Amino acid sequence: MKYSIFLLSLILMLVGCQKDATPILYMSGHIYDNCYDRTPLRNGIIRLFGMKYGDDQKGKVVAYDSTDENGYFKIFFPRDREIYYMKLQTIRGNDLMQEIPATSNMENVEVFATIYTHIRVSLNVINPHVEKDSLIIGNFSNGGSELKIPCPLNSGYLYTATNWSPIEAMGYAGTNEKIGWYFKPYTGFTYSQRFKIDKYCTDTVDVIVDIK
Repeated sequence: MKYSIFLLSLILMLVGCQKDATPILYMSGHIYDNCYDRTPLRNGIIRLFGMKYGDDQKGKVVAYDSTDENGYFKIFFPRDREIYYMKLQTIRGNDLMQEIPATSNMENVEVFATIYTHIRVSLNVINPHVEKDSLIIGNFSNGGSELKIPCPLNSGYLYTATNWSPIEAMGYAGTNEKIGWYFKPYTGFTYSQRFKIDKYCTDTVDVIVDIK
């Protein structure tokens, strides 16, 4: 009887310890100034900032670490159910990488403080619109200004922007970007299409805009 009580107490204690234990995960890789010259961020203090559910403006620092002479880092962080993604930041809070998953280990991650890419924009014309209309669409090849195209429209290649650098920091699964357009005479409606930049430097991201 005493042995049974002892065994039961031991099991309950072990279960309690397992509940209290916080799994430790890690992220490792290299941080470079950009994807062209790949100058490493040497001996820089970095941190992971965890974003909480429900409000993108709220969160907390979950880990600190530093890079070595080659820009290599391995930063450990606790698994936290309140955190739905993380940001890798400099010590001053500048974003290096965003939308990092907080539920698994990550290895050999390449982080570029400044990213560049080529963006090739094409049209998929579902509605060509009438001859007196004009399409006004974002032009990444001219610093993000606008490009005017007379209607009726045809499907096909539009332009390629080289070495475009997004405003947002690099994303773990791709950097968020969008292209917008409207028509003249202005109808009161503007349109936009989101896409991911997940290819850098010499690679090209294809963006096909559906015109309805």
